[in-house]
Amino acid sequence: MTNERGVDPSKPSSARIYDYFLGGKDNYEVDRQAAAKILEVWPTVASGVHHNRDFMARAVRTLSDLETMRRALATYRASGVHAQNRNRDEVTRLFDGYELLDPGVVGVHRWRPEADLPEWRDAEAGCWAGVARKN
Repeated sequence: MTNERGVDPSKPSSARIYDYFLGGKDNYEVDRQAAAKILEVWPTVASGVHHNRDFMARAVRTLSDLETMRRALATYRASGVHAQNRNRDEVTRLFDGYELLDPGVVGVHRWRPEADLPEWRDAEAGCWAGVARKN
């Protein structure tokens, strides 16, 4: 039941589920049902999604010159990395050969926060993050 834009509203979409966790409006009932199932096994996923979005904004501002962003996105696309949970050591190894910027690999909510936030445990944030430059 794919429409002319290639969207199948009868199947859940990770992008629309992400939108739902962010409180967005661009999702369908099938996405909300899938999100409810995810919440059953990962109750803190919504806070992790918010922290991840905030981290991405901070990282993009840190790497804001266009050439740096172009290279970073090309490297990511070429890596073949798919979204998956990794522990801190695994994430840290992804930065081998790069200059890891302060504060290093930390919970996404701890990477250069812009405001005083409620104290979150790393497990509640849901994922690890870091930003690096080529040496």
